[in-house]
Amino acid sequence: MSAGFKALDQDKFVAANQAFNNAGSLYNSDPAVAKALSQVRTRRSQVAVSLKMEEAIGYEKKEHWSTALEIYPSLSEAKIRIISASVRANLDNQINVILADPLKLASSRIYREAQKLLQDAMSINMQGPLLSRQITDLDTVLRQSRTAVKVVLQSDNLTDVTLFRVKKLGTFERTSVTLKPGRYVAAGKRLGFRDVRIEFTITGQPLPAPILVSCTDAI
Repeated sequence: MSAGFKALDQDKFVAANQAFNNAGSLYNSDPAVAKALSQVRTRRSQVAVSLKMEEAIGYEKKEHWSTALEIYPSLSEAKIRIISASVRANLDNQINVILADPLKLASSRIYREAQKLLQDAMSINMQGPLLSRQITDLDTVLRQSRTAVKVVLQSDNLTDVTLFRVKKLGTFERTSVTLKPGRYVAAGKRLGFRDVRIEFTITGQPLPAPILVSCTDAI
């Protein structure tokens, strides 16, 4: 029995079980043996929970909130941490969705939701490097989404150009329009030539070159 308790104190559960079972073969029906074996099961369970908690907290420190959240539900001691991890995992996911496609911010509803996300993120006291970077990136795309840029278009003064959802530009050699971030389509028509359709994206940054819209393929 003493060997079993010594092993138990060192968290050597296999050795402890073996020692107590040996004692049980010598002292049949001794309640002390059954109690000792129960202690092994309890201690093993406690150690397992402790290790899982440490693992989950480790993921929290790395700001891997979704992974931490996968571990916590199996731990009855982690109810409060489940709530915290759930909130952070949800915030992390929503910010990443916006950052993956900033052009969604053209929608007024999504823009307002993103503003609220930014406020929620900034209100967190203990910000890790990942969240700090997300805050910076989200603030940047929010500002860019409302920053109109001058876009230059070139043509041949023969092609009739329409910028869908903006206006009809007509014929020109060079013109410019001011556009907010979004996806745009410029279409060109010219009698006797194949129509052209040019798709381009405005992100809030100036374009490196003019948009060329010219019908050159004769029918």
